[in-house]
Order: sequence, then C-alpha cells, then structure tokens
Amino acid sequence: MSLVIVGSVAFDTIRTPWGDREKIVGGSGTYCSLAASYFTRPRIVGVVGRDFPRKTIALLRSRGVDLAGLKVKAGKTFHWEGKYEDDPNRRTTLRTELNVFADFRPEVPAPYRGSRIVYLANLNPEHHDFILGQFRKPALVAMDTIRLWIDTKREALLKELGRVDIYFANDERPTSSPPARPSSVSAHRSSSSRRASMGRSSSAMISFSAPWPTRASTSSTRPGPGTASPAAFSAISTGRRASPAATSAGPRSTAASWPRSRSRTSGSAGSCPSTGTWSKPGSGSSAG
Repeated sequence: MSLVIVGSVAFDTIRTPWGDREKIVGGSGTYCSLAASYFTRPRIVGVVGRDFPRKTIALLRSRGVDLAGLKVKAGKTFHWEGKYEDDPNRRTTLRTELNVFADFRPEVPAPYRGSRIVYLANLNPEHHDFILGQFRKPALVAMDTIRLWIDTKREALLKELGRVDIYFANDERPTSSPPARPSSVSAHRSSSSRRASMGRSSSAMISFSAPWPTRASTSSTRPGPGTASPAAFSAISTGRRASPAATSAGPRSTAASWPRSRSRTSGSAGSCPSTGTWSKPGSGSSAG
C-alpha cells in the first residue's frame, strides 16, 4: 500500500480540566504517519520550523516514515492552542499560529507521485487542486480539516468535500448535552455530481468521538454498525454542531470510569484517527 500524507506537522498547547501541556508535538500529518507506520511505510510531505525537535524527526524515521518530503524552513513551526472541556469532543480554539505553514505550497517529490492513497491532512482547501495535480492517478483521496478553514475557507472546503473519497470529522454534541460521550465510529455515503466529473461516484464521512476522564463513573451507550445522517456535513456549511441524532445504530453497553485525578492530554486539533475501522453501512463491521 503506497500512502502519501500531505499536511500539518505542528506544536499543540492543550488545556484541560486535568492539566495543561505547552507546545507538545501535534499535527494531523504527524499522527497519521505514526498510525499508518504500523501497516505500511508512509511518505509525508510537510514543513516545520527550525524549532521543531530533532528527536521527533528521529522517531518518525525510526517508524519507517519516508521524510524526503518534509522540509525545514527558517521560522517557527505551526502552533495550535485549544481548551478542552470534560467532554473531549468539545473544545475551544484559543490561538492558531500558522507560521511557516502559512506559505506552505507542497511540492510532492517525484517518487511519491505514483502513490495510490493520498491523505490531505489539515491543509488550506484552496491548495488541494495544486497538490492533487501532482499525482498521477490516486485510487483513494481522504482529508480532514480544522475550525480555521471552516471559518475562513468555507466555500473552498465545501467544494473539496465533494471531490474526496473520505472525510474525517470530529463528532460533537450540542452545548446542552451531558459531558459523558460514548466512543463511536460512523460512516455516511452520499452521491455528488461534482465528484462524478472526477470519476468518483460517492464519498464517505467518518466521524470519531472518544472517551475522556469524567468526574464519576458513567455507563454509556456505544453505537454499533450504522449510518450517520448528513447532519455532520450541514454542520460545516452552517457553522453549527451536529446533533447526537447524526448517528443511529443498535446500542452496545460500555462502561467508562476515569477518576478526576487521572491526567490525559490530546494529540492535535485535527489529528488522523489511529484506531477504528470503516465499512459500508450494513456490513456489520465497526470499531471505536
């Protein structure tokens, strides 16, 4: 499996009820590469500043990640700062500093251009055309995004959602929901005339939510195989969070018990999920 990941390698500052972490390594491209390294030898195309730790680059290399496309430029690395609540699927962006990522126009190395899978990891959606034009004929294109692009590049983002095969999204509850959140993976397939012109007839959305340390033991419901409504797509176009009704499936009971004293921090604002499998609705395979 030939996989190229084009996107953010970054720093994250994470603030949670259980503690803060300043400028830990983050970035969708970083964690997607690490996760994929258990299954293939991923290739990464990205940019970092001279402040990016060499030990992290060494870690990526030790995991077999091809770093020929990772550039180091004068300046500071992309930095995101956010605050998480009791429910880790709800967070507030406090600061986004693009730094060297602001002028990032990815040049895909020639050996990468025949790759079959392309992952667009938290990129400015206006750059997708330029990037995909450098590949010969990928069999599958996936993407994720962050609030910055939803707020500032909405039209371009909506256009790109109609062109990719898979879109990864965070699954968020409304403000009025209780803090406990079940772990789930759901997928939605829909047709799009915009994608037909590219020879692709359907797209899939995968939404992820995760458990978090809660103040007390809770019993939660975990969706089984099922489908997600277009609510998550409309949430991007309207700026509203998708409702819990976005997923429907047979319940499976799980227990979550995390004492408040336990410390846990998240990886990045839009990191690639490292666990879970996706299957067509009704196929009977799902993992969270």
